[in-house]
Amino acid sequence: VARLEALGFRCSLTPDEAEKAAFFAPLQHLEGWIGLRKTPGCIKWLAQRNVSGSEVLLFEAAFLPGGRHVTEHPRTILAIPATLAEIGGLPGLMVARVPRLERHALRKSELKDARFADLAKDWRLQGDAEAAARFLTPAMRAELARSPMGEMWCLGGGWACCVFRGFLDGENLVAFQERAMRVLMART
Repeated sequence: VARLEALGFRCSLTPDEAEKAAFFAPLQHLEGWIGLRKTPGCIKWLAQRNVSGSEVLLFEAAFLPGGRHVTEHPRTILAIPATLAEIGGLPGLMVARVPRLERHALRKSELKDARFADLAKDWRLQGDAEAAARFLTPAMRAELARSPMGEMWCLGGGWACCVFRGFLDGENLVAFQERAMRVLMART
């Protein structure tokens, strides 16, 4: 909390259900692409920061998929309004660095476009091809080459979300937030 507050975030470590619902409402349409279920109930903690009159959202969430599966699926998400990310009204796009076996299982739903062949080995793309062309500038591709396994970018409905498939400690949480903001600003 101290590290995030030093960056200007207002934190809530034990939000109630009403606070979670209000916080997550602007992102609800991205729930599936972010890889969440049972949201907003699965939110563990949340933080928000005002940047140039817009709210940047940061939170952790985790859910159990149900059935016989008992493995928790954690996510750390930084959601940036599209106006701050200078991506305008891009239609839906998801760019994820996931393990090869997971990608193989989902290959048929991936975006197939020769313009992104260089990303096909390490990244899963899904969504609108023109949004991908605008988002995946040469500068963005250079930044993505340095991304950790488990990083995901989801865009649409006025938001750009950087997602990490896991929980982060205080030091890495600050680094995650700084990297996501730097990557978005380096797109041009």
